[in-house]
Amino acid sequence: MNAMASIGLPQIFFPTTPDLYDKKNMPKVIYCIHALSIWLNKLGKAPNMENLLGIAEFTEDEITEMRRALEDYGISIPAFNKIGGILEKEIGVDEAAKHAAVIAINELLQKEDPEVTIEALQNKKAYLNHIETQNKVKYHEILFLAKLDKTETAQDEGKTSKDCDIYEFYLTHVEIQDIIDDINDIVRKEIAEAKFRAAISDVNSVLAKNGTIAELMEALQAPATRLKHVNDKNSELYHEFLKAAKESRDGNLSLDEIQEVIELTNEEMRKRRDLDGAINTLHQRVWASEIEETYEALHHAAFKLPPLQKSAAPKYQATLFFEQAKLADRAVKEGEVEDASTVLLNHVQIQDCVKAVNSQLKEVRKFAEAIANINGCLVQDDPQETLAALHVQAACIQEVLPRCADDYHIWIKEGIAVKKAEAEISEGDSNWIEMRSPDNQIFFYNPENKDLVWVRPEGASDVSYFMAQDEIQWVVSRITAKTLRDEWFEENVGHVVRLQSRVRMNLARKRFKSRLKFLNENEEAALKIQCLWRGYMVRKDVKARQEYLQANLKHIIKLQAWVRGYQIRKNYLQLTQDRPSVQVLYKFLYLLDQSSLDHQE
Repeated sequence: MNAMASIGLPQIFFPTTPDLYDKKNMPKVIYCIHALSIWLNKLGKAPNMENLLGIAEFTEDEITEMRRALEDYGISIPAFNKIGGILEKEIGVDEAAKHAAVIAINELLQKEDPEVTIEALQNKKAYLNHIETQNKVKYHEILFLAKLDKTETAQDEGKTSKDCDIYEFYLTHVEIQDIIDDINDIVRKEIAEAKFRAAISDVNSVLAKNGTIAELMEALQAPATRLKHVNDKNSELYHEFLKAAKESRDGNLSLDEIQEVIELTNEEMRKRRDLDGAINTLHQRVWASEIEETYEALHHAAFKLPPLQKSAAPKYQATLFFEQAKLADRAVKEGEVEDASTVLLNHVQIQDCVKAVNSQLKEVRKFAEAIANINGCLVQDDPQETLAALHVQAACIQEVLPRCADDYHIWIKEGIAVKKAEAEISEGDSNWIEMRSPDNQIFFYNPENKDLVWVRPEGASDVSYFMAQDEIQWVVSRITAKTLRDEWFEENVGHVVRLQSRVRMNLARKRFKSRLKFLNENEEAALKIQCLWRGYMVRKDVKARQEYLQANLKHIIKLQAWVRGYQIRKNYLQLTQDRPSVQVLYKFLYLLDQSSLDHQE
């Protein structure tokens, strides 16, 4: 403060201690520093502060954030453009000396010597600000041309130096200062533009020589590049995208092209961060088997998934969990990770799982509708309609023969009748059909409202009055097999009989040879067994005969008496004939008493 007071700086430009050390009002501190710089320049003790126009640039977001912070603290931005006017009032200007210095500048321009011109411009009595020695040639040239133009304009208007003010021909103090300021601005812009071109060239050079990421970031973050929103976190992607952009064209990349790549990279990184967050959230939901939460997590815009089906939420969960577990198991086995729960599915894998489920859901729905159509055709009692429904590819019914249409219709209809009888005595909603898809996945389908779910609905009956695909396939396969077998036998009955006879003959021969071999090998034992068996059978027959005779002894004796009496009477009658046989005579010889009477008889 003492130093500022010693050079005579007005008290209005003194910052307070809280403003400076406690940072209560930093805009005022900066305002006072600018005033000090202008004051020292006016006193000829120091050059003026460099104008940062075109060099230091701020984004709209930064400006808005700073303005909001100043408003929160009740701080207003000082009027920097009024510093010069305030200081002019504090300086006692010698107008005569100032007028003489300006006249001298105009006259020295005729010498065409920039050194003389800059020396005149730096004269303290001229009170010209922002004199920069490196711009002396431009000062001289532009001031000379401006003075020449002003002089020619006055002469064209017929004015002379005798009857007009000298400033009709000479440049005024204000005009000189304006030209100096304009030249300074132009030079600063040229310098800034040169630095800008050099900075952009540095970026292209780093890309051309395949420089490191650190070199590229240093070139991108150079203030002269005028690039915005360069983020260190995106350095690797900047290097990749800018290198690809550079290789895709022959020349150098322009500022707009580099900025466009940076914005695209930032947007890509934002999308990747969003995607990483969405994947982490989905991973947690899938690993915890939270079906509803998993379904909601899949709706994140970062996944860019096709439309999701609410009814397939359990299927999404199961498919993602299976893929994630399979990936984690492989990673653990290969030693890539120790904790399986840290393995995540990538974006492509998640999209593939969802697409696979949607495709499967579409195929399963076609499959379910085809099976329901088969059941519905049975109501019309038209075998041809049933046959057409069985031929639908989506139903996956195999081995269908058109000539068996009537049998298919009858037997499937009987199966439905049986299932309806079972469904009537069961509890719950029997409209739901439990089915197995072609890939052996269980699902439930309601033909009435065409709802399809992957878990058993609440209140669904264990018995359905609809024929499922496996039941229809069983009926079709049995009928088809029987029909084909019958047709084959009819076509090949002769061959079948001939084959049967040959087979039976061959089998009989084998049995005979085997039996004969066995008997030959065991002949002695067989004979012994035969003897024992025959003896046993004879004894058994004799015993049975004896028991029979003993039980019927009276009848036997009477029967024998009748037979013997009959035989005797018969023989006796033969004896009385003219010439009886010797056999009859022999039987009656014992009755003869050797008398003549007997012989006569």
